[in-house]
Amino acid sequence: MPLYAVIGLDRPNSTSLRDQERAAHRDFSRAHVDITRIAGALWDSDGNQCGTLKIFEAESADQLRAIYADEPFFKAGVYESIHIIEWRIAYYDKAFPAIPYPPAPSS
Repeated sequence: MPLYAVIGLDRPNSTSLRDQERAAHRDFSRAHVDITRIAGALWDSDGNQCGTLKIFEAESADQLRAIYADEPFFKAGVYESIHIIEWRIAYYDKAFPAIPYPPAPSS
């Protein structure tokens, strides 16, 4: 089954809206863990979250478009844009350490 990158880029100044919708976004994410392979936040150079990157294993991009029609950040207007693109891994560093989930809080 193909892999797809889903990249949601936030609207400028959407931090408070993102915070309001975060719990619903996480519930949505947990509901689709069966097809999620990698997920994480995107951060700008000032240390602010500015989007989301997820890799899904799915039948098609259309399947993901249908799923994302109900994504809370998308519905609430947090994302300025969403891109769904087929992704093929070209390299993986097997020495890359396992990343614990959920990640430990930063200090």
